[in-house]
Amino acid sequence: MKKGFLMCVIAVVAASAAVLASPNAGAAAFDVSLTVAQVPQTEEQRTTLFAIVTVRRQEIVAGPYARYAQKYLGVSAPLADKVSHEITAAKIADISQLYYVPEPAISTKASHMAPEQGFPKLTVDKSSAVAMSLEESARLAAAKIFEIRQSRFDLISGEVGENVFGGGLGSALAEFNRLEEEYLSLFLGKQTSLVVEREFRLVPVRGRSTYTVCRFSEEDGLLPEDDLSGVPVVLELQPTEGLAMEAADSQVKPSSRATAVVVPADVRCRVIFDGAELASGVFPVWQFGRTVYVVQ
Repeated sequence: MKKGFLMCVIAVVAASAAVLASPNAGAAAFDVSLTVAQVPQTEEQRTTLFAIVTVRRQEIVAGPYARYAQKYLGVSAPLADKVSHEITAAKIADISQLYYVPEPAISTKASHMAPEQGFPKLTVDKSSAVAMSLEESARLAAAKIFEIRQSRFDLISGEVGENVFGGGLGSALAEFNRLEEEYLSLFLGKQTSLVVEREFRLVPVRGRSTYTVCRFSEEDGLLPEDDLSGVPVVLELQPTEGLAMEAADSQVKPSSRATAVVVPADVRCRVIFDGAELASGVFPVWQFGRTVYVVQ
């Protein structure tokens, strides 16, 4: 009996919503499917939103011969070590389940891509008693780069290595490329890239439309929401048209014959940083829903 009554309540609420949504009430039939929850609402009946922010961290280690890159190679190179961060993506997830949601938590996932640490060393001429200056070492390193390039060109053009072909040719070219990259790093430095994904959990509050997910700075990356040295990453909530933030409850007065149910509101959620939208989506939010009284 109780189960049959609950099914009847859900059917009545769905039908009422269909009539209210129609510009010509009663003119046509609508197929409406709604999820409802019994009231009064408790902390167990609320929506949890997850803002997931992805940041790329780049670290540049200047090469020991960086100041001579323009002179010997004709290219510019970073002269000092540098660390920078960039927000590359964001997502919004929705977990609407009727159980207690613990305090907001942060999780981190990272993928790491980096070249081998350290820089190659030039072969020292042990017969010479005079130590080379930094500029002389840079000049020799540049000469080595041009020598590698010439050897690779001779191999490709067939000037040398007439018996090198097939897989052997590919291996030889790969080795030339590796050696060139190592010597170039003495001038251009080395770069490390780290991609970090952090998940922020938020529980919307009825009547509040904006939330600071975290803060961000190019020097330090993602920061806590109370660190004012960073620019805020904001979660903005906006109920869809036809349902205001403070939606009015049904005019039907509660009585011993009425059953109260909550209809969640569809809310447009956006993650915004520095005026740009990073992610958006529409999710049902219980906290912004309305109470409907259904008479038995």
